[in-house]
Amino acid sequence: MTTTDEGGYEVSEGLRSVLRRHQSFVGGTQHPKSPFYQRGENFDLGVKRDRGVVTCMHNGVVAMGVSLIRELRCLGNQELVQVYHCGSELSEQSKKLLFSIDDRLELVDVCGDLVEQGVLEQEMADKFRNWWIKPLAMYHTDVRHVMLMDVDDISIKDPATLRDLKPYKTTGTTFFYDRVHSNCYEHVNGKDGDEHYLKKLFASFDYDRFNVTGGNSPSQHVLESFAYTGKTCHEMDSSLVLVDKERAGQIVMEIMLWFITEERFRFRYSFGDKETFWLAFEMAHVPYAFSPWGVSGVSSTPNRDMELHPNTLCGSILHYLPVDDQDPEMLYVNGKALLDPYPEGLKEVLKARWNNMFNALPTHMTPRLPRTVFSKFGEEENIYSKCLIGLGSTPLPELFTANFSLLPMVKHALIVGASAGIGLAVAHKVAPMVDKLTLCSRRCPPDLVASIQAKNPSLEVVYERLDVSLLHEVRKFTTRHKDTKFDWIVLTAGILSLNGRTETKEGLDVKMSTHYYGRFMLVHDLLAGLDRPGVRVLNVLGAGRGGAPQLDDLDLKKKYSIKHCADATTLYSDLMAQALSEHAPNASFMHIYPGFVNTGIFNRFPWYVRLPFKVFAVVAAHSPERCAEYLVATLTKPEFATGWKLLGERGEPLPKTKYHTDKLKNMVWKHTLKTIDTVMINQ
Repeated sequence: MTTTDEGGYEVSEGLRSVLRRHQSFVGGTQHPKSPFYQRGENFDLGVKRDRGVVTCMHNGVVAMGVSLIRELRCLGNQELVQVYHCGSELSEQSKKLLFSIDDRLELVDVCGDLVEQGVLEQEMADKFRNWWIKPLAMYHTDVRHVMLMDVDDISIKDPATLRDLKPYKTTGTTFFYDRVHSNCYEHVNGKDGDEHYLKKLFASFDYDRFNVTGGNSPSQHVLESFAYTGKTCHEMDSSLVLVDKERAGQIVMEIMLWFITEERFRFRYSFGDKETFWLAFEMAHVPYAFSPWGVSGVSSTPNRDMELHPNTLCGSILHYLPVDDQDPEMLYVNGKALLDPYPEGLKEVLKARWNNMFNALPTHMTPRLPRTVFSKFGEEENIYSKCLIGLGSTPLPELFTANFSLLPMVKHALIVGASAGIGLAVAHKVAPMVDKLTLCSRRCPPDLVASIQAKNPSLEVVYERLDVSLLHEVRKFTTRHKDTKFDWIVLTAGILSLNGRTETKEGLDVKMSTHYYGRFMLVHDLLAGLDRPGVRVLNVLGAGRGGAPQLDDLDLKKKYSIKHCADATTLYSDLMAQALSEHAPNASFMHIYPGFVNTGIFNRFPWYVRLPFKVFAVVAAHSPERCAEYLVATLTKPEFATGWKLLGERGEPLPKTKYHTDKLKNMVWKHTLKTIDTVMINQ
């Protein structure tokens, strides 16, 4: 049975229960009341639900999602934002962050809701923790005018203006073309048995099941399309999709659901979700509209596009406004490589092609052109299948470069423990990424500054002697720098000793002071200047490896042992990452375990200690340089932009230990401040 929705389009009773369940009227607006819809305490109940931005997120892309939402608000878009996710893909911390940045944002657990409503089985719902959640969100949302966006879209104009243009006005849709892969014979250009996929699909589709009249009668648009005529295996780019669900009708949505719950498991018709949208309209015989222009792209600086082949750009996808005006107007870039220093993930760094690497400084774009077939690819240096071969280049508009330059750039990094080992390797790795680098350690090797400046001749390098085991020295340093704006702070200063408790002249154990008290004091003293976006503090010690605390002897004056010292300093560092983030919520505080790193530190020990460790190092140890790659990645990952994190040796998030409680956190915080005050007063 079907009934007519308020907007006049057909809705099955099954989906009606999904879209219109348990709703309340507030200011004339219906908002679903369901545990699968979540809103912040300050949610604007007056926001309309007829138009909205839909985007899909998991924990790994929340930072880019926050950037997208803020960007849209800056461009003047004040529509409802629905953040779709599947089950536990968003942590409580991620949800809290999203609610804090916008009062017209709601979270929708589409998988949980559709399972609850009986539309999906749980086993099927679990298969949507990927790209395929996008068409599922389109099917599910109760918003009429949907603007589905990827989190890595970078716009210079509010995409909602597309609703005022011809494609949307005539069909209620706006789609964009993907890159042309002319030598690709899979997906929509693949063979389904002995037949071309699209031709077989149109001939064998069960039109009666969905009440589609007219049978096998493909539109003129699809008959002339590159996909149907065998010129490409990719037709549509789904980084921005606009659909008026009322004009589309429920048949389109039901066919869309069929594609993503049945057909994709029978035949891989699409690389990801993208072909689903236009195919659903085509099979329902409902009109739809593509931009009159083919896909464009930006130059890739790592790929040396403008140097090696300025007429062939290989960077991220760019789209123009879908109008026939004489003056082409850029609309947006789908540019994860412009936002994420490791766009394909850290594990893929060594295998990544140059054009897929971090591209912070694109300068040119492909001119606006109709969709074009390439005659060749891959014959020149750094030419890949994603390159827009021979289509030319033109400078990016000043508006884009000006807006893009507003993205936070790291200016000043501080590395404590920079004279050798991990700290030195991090300094070398960070040097090309910053304008100024302050290095601190107990000693300064003669070539320290020169070796780092060699990595970046324009870098300003400053060395300051600092023994972090002495709190008075730390206080002198922080007093000098009370107004310095450090963007990154990396703490690697360490000491390895097999001796028992060895007190400094301030009465603290030298290992505890170096690994914990001194590090904490440095960050705490500078905390007022660190509470701002872009700041990251990375404490390199032993995240997640702390043992049971000595509650009656937190400074280990009575129960000292090497194990107790290691347990205490690592556990305290875990706790203080959280505590510091609570006092500076705009910054990021991370505690990382670097693993076993072959820094040569055991060379100073007797042979019977040195030899076994050298043998073990050959088998199991990282080099300092490899370790530094993982450490520096944490400083640039968007998902680590705020809050606190415990990280493993490859930068993977770690859970809290059983000793990590709020009660102990508060106890250690008070103990640490009291210890610092006592030392400073008594000395």
